[in-house]
Amino acid sequence: MENIQELMKWFKAFGFELVLFIAGLAGAYVNLTNRKNLTTIEQVTVFICGGLIANYLTPIFVNLLAFSESVSYGIAFILGYMGLKSVELFINWLHNKFKEKKI
Repeated sequence: MENIQELMKWFKAFGFELVLFIAGLAGAYVNLTNRKNLTTIEQVTVFICGGLIANYLTPIFVNLLAFSESVSYGIAFILGYMGLKSVELFINWLHNKFKEKKI
């Protein structure tokens, strides 16, 4: 157990929350079960991107939506499941926010 704690601290030093990444991987995996027409490379890419997206966007979504930290794993799963669509939604939201301020 101590080794796992050290590993998690090491990843966290690089801005990598291992639990959120794993939740995102799980979401991406569930998404892949619905997609039959992807090549192996595309499947691996979707899988890894789901974990990365969940890792880096979950804290942003939790803060923006004023959710408690207790729902962060669920949000990470959903973001991993949504994959690049979640990035697209976030960018559109940011774009609209900046557009509102200019008007």
